[in-house]
Amino acid sequence: MKKRAVTYQLKDLSGKDHERHEREMVALGQMWGYDIARRLLIPAFCDTPLLKLVQAIQKVEAEAVFVPYLAHLGGSMRAVTEQCILVDTLTFKTYARHYDWQKTLSANGF
Repeated sequence: MKKRAVTYQLKDLSGKDHERHEREMVALGQMWGYDIARRLLIPAFCDTPLLKLVQAIQKVEAEAVFVPYLAHLGGSMRAVTEQCILVDTLTFKTYARHYDWQKTLSANGF
């Protein structure tokens, strides 16, 4: 059985590039051996985008979330990495489950 993943993006942040972002996330996920079990394109009027993501992760038992770039998470990367792996499609950077975000933020002067 393949590993499951979720793609996630905010439509207002991706704008006209949302279809390209989706193709890139799906292609990378499939190249890395994931079954894309859920694709989330969150509209601007959604009050609880992160809750929708966490629910999707749990429902499909995702091992990874692919985002176009980290800004789509609005600073809530830890909420994802507490559940699964996070993949920034723009940089190909992978953040492990239970990633130490405090260490990263401190190293960058935050």
